[in-house]
Order: sequence, then structure tokens, then C-alpha cells
Amino acid sequence: MANQGENMNYKLVLCGVGFLQELELKENDTKHSIGTNKGCIIRFDPNRLDDEFQVDLINDRNNWKFFAISGVSFVCEENETNELSAQPGEKIIVKSTKSGRELFTMDFFIDYGLKNTDYDLKINLSSDNTIKIGEKNCDILISGSLLNDNSLIAVRQDNNLVIDSSAVRNMVTINGSPVRNDKSVVKNGSFFSIVGYQFYLYNNELFTTSDGSVTTRLSNSKVVYQQNHFEYPKYIKNVRQQYVIPEGEIEVLDPKPQKEPEKQNVVVSLLPTLMTTGIMMLMRTMGGSGKRMIFMSAGMMVAGVATTIFSFVSS
Repeated sequence: MANQGENMNYKLVLCGVGFLQELELKENDTKHSIGTNKGCIIRFDPNRLDDEFQVDLINDRNNWKFFAISGVSFVCEENETNELSAQPGEKIIVKSTKSGRELFTMDFFIDYGLKNTDYDLKINLSSDNTIKIGEKNCDILISGSLLNDNSLIAVRQDNNLVIDSSAVRNMVTINGSPVRNDKSVVKNGSFFSIVGYQFYLYNNELFTTSDGSVTTRLSNSKVVYQQNHFEYPKYIKNVRQQYVIPEGEIEVLDPKPQKEPEKQNVVVSLLPTLMTTGIMMLMRTMGGSGKRMIFMSAGMMVAGVATTIFSFVSS
């Protein structure tokens, strides 16, 4: 099992009311501070917590030691202290010395990272009820995984797996969450990982990477992906549209000439005015009366209607 002191990266997960924060602890880092003071890599608002505190994380030859500098203390496995050397998989409660209340928790893990991004290797589990996953003498072998002689034991139960991770507990996650007990259930359709290598369980089959780092004596096959997508059909909306460039020269057509409007006759345009003037002159010679004015207005209207009809018919 991998312990502190080996060259590897770690991860600290801080969880409290209304926040969740991860802090990477790399092997080349020397010190990190968490608290309400300036210079802390993770800084809290003292008005929100009603407390001021500082926690220092010191890397001592890749052994991370936690020190409660001010305002808080640590509770780990029911023991309260101001300093501790954290072990992977431990949950540390950060407690206020002023109010005595729990401020947040810190989970300390080994950061293996994700070793594979594909699930191209399909392993059939139906022939075995108990499967061992490890680095040596196992049904599923993970090369160079820091497991050494330790292994994870999985027992089939219907379409689920009951895993015994007592020897590698701080190296196993189920659906992204670290396991807390020696035995856990991986349900059908769930993911689990060991030292960063991902596995997907579906109907008594395990899917994992096919890059060569994971091998097995069990029946297995490579997942072959098929291209089921076809090009979207091109619907021709115009018979003149062409999607293939013709080999010959393209003929450029001259634009059609615009139709010029017909010129109107000057006499026809002036006819309403001429007829109105003639009627007025005629009425003046006959003398003025009310009836004659009515006849003159009616004659002017008739002249206007007649010229309009004549112009419409001629056009």
C-alpha cells in the first residue's frame, strides 16, 4: 500500500456549510496556509465564520504535517490535537477553539489522477464469481500501480459487485467518492477506480482502458465503434442549383433590358384643363345664374371622368 513518504501528489478536500474546495498538494510544494489571514492559499471570510484562524500544511520529505497555528484545533479519530501527520484516507475535523463548533472538515487523499480516458476494453465477469484486481497474481492486472502485493477483491452479486478494499481502501473510489468501509457495493451502471484507473460495471461486464496498462486472464474483447451517422441530404430547391462545378466554361448571360414606360400624349394630358376652360367660357357668355353654375360643375366632372377612362383604355 502507498503511504506518506513516497514521491507522489496528494489532495486535500475541504467541505463545510455552503462550500467545497480542493487543494492539490504536490511533491514539490513546501508549505500552504489555510485561514482568514492574508497570504493564505485558501482564505475564508472571518465575518462569515465569526472566527479568525490559520492552519499551516508543511511538506516534510513528502510527509504532510498539519499545524493549527491559531483559532482552531484538529479532531481526528476522536482525538483532539493541534498538530498531526495526516495519513491518506483520514478525515480531519477543524474545530473552533473560541466557540467549540465545527468549522469544516478536511479529507486527505492520494491524488493518483486519471490514468485512462477510454473504455475500449470489455472484460466478461460471468465465468468467475470472485475477481481479484491488483498488480501481481490477479485476474485483472494493473502494471506499475503502486499496489505491490495488495489487491482489491470483488464478488459478483446479481449484476452488482461487492468489493473488499481493506488492503487498498485509500486508493479506491466509487462514483468519484472515496470508500469509507472495508466492504462496499458497486451497483450495476456505476464507476469505480483503483489508483486512478477507471472501471465501469454494466451487466456483469467491466469496461476499462485498452492502452496496455490493464491486462486480464478473463474473457475480453476490444470495443469497436461504428459510424452510424450519414450526411444530411441536400434538398434541391432550385433546378438551376449545382453542387458540382461544371468542367466547361460558365456562360455569363447579359441582363434583360428594362421595359420603358410609354410616353403619354400631351393633348390627352391637357384635355381636362382645356374642357374645363371651354365650359367656363361658355357659361360666362350665357350669363350668371344658380342653375348654370350647377351645369358647369357637372360638365367639369364629366370631362374629368371621360379623360380618365380614355387614358386607362389607351394604356
